[in-house]
Amino acid sequence: MSESIEELLKSGQTLLNTGNPKEAMTMYDKVLEISSNHIDALIKKGNILGKLGKYENAIIYYDRVLEKENQNILAYSIRVLHIITLINTKQRWIAMSKF
Repeated sequence: MSESIEELLKSGQTLLNTGNPKEAMTMYDKVLEISSNHIDALIKKGNILGKLGKYENAIIYYDRVLEKENQNILAYSIRVLHIITLINTKQRWIAMSKF
């Protein structure tokens, strides 16, 4: 018998809590296979990608959330933070390249 969405979300959160973000992401991927626009799974996957430094990929997941729920403050806020991080990172690279 396959796991329900709620069981997969719970397993993903447990894996995150125990320091296994890549394994947690597989749980959220399974949720998204069942329900491609599941808001919690999209946000969790975006969070993991952000923590792994994959900000551009994370932003894609927050954009998907905002396509469905354009008033989702969590997705919007974290998306903005990732954009700021990308801008700051690019500015540091530019500054470093001058030396």
